[in-house]
Amino acid sequence: MSFTTFIKKIPRRWSQNSSPHTHDPGPLASGRKVEPDEIRDLVEDIRKRYQLDVEIWSLRHVGERDRSVVEEKMRRSDAILQKIKGTIDSWDSKDAFESREDYQKLLEIKSRIETGGKRTWEGNPPWRDLAR
Repeated sequence: MSFTTFIKKIPRRWSQNSSPHTHDPGPLASGRKVEPDEIRDLVEDIRKRYQLDVEIWSLRHVGERDRSVVEEKMRRSDAILQKIKGTIDSWDSKDAFESREDYQKLLEIKSRIETGGKRTWEGNPPWRDLAR
């Protein structure tokens, strides 16, 4: 199953009415559970990252004078990926979830995030692929 298909299968209740946090996640306090709005925020961040990556790739043919616009999108995309990884790492505990099923969903997301194929744009802009 593709990552896009996987994200689409995450229940919509996890992604409705979310407003992403702008801070880095810290470790969960002992005994605290991951809240549904935090899961929605994570899913929304994954969607934003994917959307930015598609947009960045579609702009790979821009001229040098317009690259600053793409570079800003690249910085945002990289920052979102770091936030996603930090969140997943801070939640990686069975005790952080109300149900075993929710923890298994996190492990599936973690597996997909950690597999290859996620490009870090810093120092690796899309227009370099055109020169090869």
